[in-house]
Amino acid sequence: MQFFYKKEQKGRYNVYIPLFLLSAVNLTLYGIRLSLWGAVWMAAYAFVEEALYRGFLLSALTRRYEERLLRGIMFSSILFALMHTVNVYKVATPLYVTAQSLCAGTVGFCLGIVACRERSIVLCVLLHACVNITSLGAGEPGTFGRMPGKMDVTSREAAVFIASAVLYALYGIWLYRRGILLKKEEKNYEALH
Repeated sequence: MQFFYKKEQKGRYNVYIPLFLLSAVNLTLYGIRLSLWGAVWMAAYAFVEEALYRGFLLSALTRRYEERLLRGIMFSSILFALMHTVNVYKVATPLYVTAQSLCAGTVGFCLGIVACRERSIVLCVLLHACVNITSLGAGEPGTFGRMPGKMDVTSREAAVFIASAVLYALYGIWLYRRGILLKKEEKNYEALH
């Protein structure tokens, strides 16, 4: 039974292209605000968060039992979303934190599936870094009529956050179901030969 890709399978990374493209949605909201220092920090955050949530936590939750795979992915995604709620205490409005946490949870769901399918967090770090880097400038205080001193989102930005969260969730479900179908095809192939 095979939920994971075989290492020699050609074109196996093509299935992840939409996840990279989905991270570009942030550019429609915030434009390109690229600074080398900001990109380095965002990539470093991505590495640390992926090592913790997908590298350590998810692998610990799914190490022995493949049937607990979805449960482990969901649990690590929920914790990942909850981790983003800490912004409400200091730097962000509740609307911003809700939108960010919802999107983070669905992105975490997709990244959990990618980590399990690839048995590596390298691609997860790259995808997460793309999301982080394209969201540089998100919710900057005092810009576009936002509350001074607190990160906030306009209603348009909140709608885009929610829409992208729905797209991430749907794509994650598709990736997971595709992995289950790959597993069934492998089982049928083994039964025939």
